[in-house]
Amino acid sequence: MKMLEDKLLSIELKVRSLITARNDLEKELEALRAERRKMEALMDVKDKELEKYKQLNQFKHIATSLSDREKRQTKQKINALVGEIDRCIALLND
Repeated sequence: MKMLEDKLLSIELKVRSLITARNDLEKELEALRAERRKMEALMDVKDKELEKYKQLNQFKHIATSLSDREKRQTKQKINALVGEIDRCIALLND
């Protein structure tokens, strides 16, 4: 009878050990899930930042590819538009 009790006690200890290990693994899993969520959020931020830099790079490429003549023409158009805006503001202020 003692032998049976010892075996049952041994099984009970192993079951408790397994339950403890399972609980520890569940905690670790939840921590890893939280870390994954943080990493996914960070990745979203970095993706948006990368997209912004790609767009800036594209603008820079366009700007550097303009010839001197095109640059002068663009500057003249911008100055004309600014002058027109200034005239409109002056009319609104009168």
